[in-house]
Amino acid sequence: MNETPGGHAASSLGIPFTEIRYGKVSSVEEAAAARGVSVAAVVKSLLVRRGEDDYLLVLVPGDRSISWPKLRGLLGVSRLSMPDAATALEVTGYERGTITPLGVDLPGLSQTFEGTIEDEKGGKIPFYLYLAAINKKDTPRGGDNMAGSIGTRFRPLFTGGNFTWQRVQAPTPQGAGLQWQHLRLNANQPFRYVSPDGEVEKVEMPGVLELYYRAEGDWLVTIAWRVPQSITGSVELSRWAPLVAGTVKVGKTSGDDPE
Repeated sequence: MNETPGGHAASSLGIPFTEIRYGKVSSVEEAAAARGVSVAAVVKSLLVRRGEDDYLLVLVPGDRSISWPKLRGLLGVSRLSMPDAATALEVTGYERGTITPLGVDLPGLSQTFEGTIEDEKGGKIPFYLYLAAINKKDTPRGGDNMAGSIGTRFRPLFTGGNFTWQRVQAPTPQGAGLQWQHLRLNANQPFRYVSPDGEVEKVEMPGVLELYYRAEGDWLVTIAWRVPQSITGSVELSRWAPLVAGTVKVGKTSGDDPE
């Protein structure tokens, strides 16, 4: 069986995976059925145009859709659009409907993933993973004291937190260590809880913010996890946070764009 680009990328990163192949489907419900999972377990990778030659991937659970006002606010822009199928293929290398973040090369990579864990009442508790690569030239003072700037941004949300960065080594698939600045904070945070009857509520919960930051060449790379304390064990945060940090590395492509 020939390996797909996503499978090749996962193999090169040392990520275990199972590749499931099936025929054409016309809805996320059909895709979930073909994979033998629930609709909520499907992650849609949606390519969004932010500007000319400026794209990002938005990862959305199968039973959810993009909130365009929230996304525009998060990105600080007034307009976003979805490219046509031909453009999506040209930018990602995948036909629309089959796009995966693995093996996709986008400049200024910025991704947000939201997952959920079902509680004992049948409600859904969310957790978030943020990933960004920013060129130093696009940051104040060329990225100088970026770690301090990140701390300043989050300090109002974590009153009394210990904003001391520590140097850590994250294991890579090759067995070496990738050095990061690491910060872990605990405080009450707002989370988007979905009740058993489907109602969405903003709920304050004790939560963990786990940050990884490193400068690599002209790029500043940040990984952030935001997880309610009650589900850190279910999410396996202590296991996955360093593993993700160990597989994220900025490479060089043509021009100045990250890989």
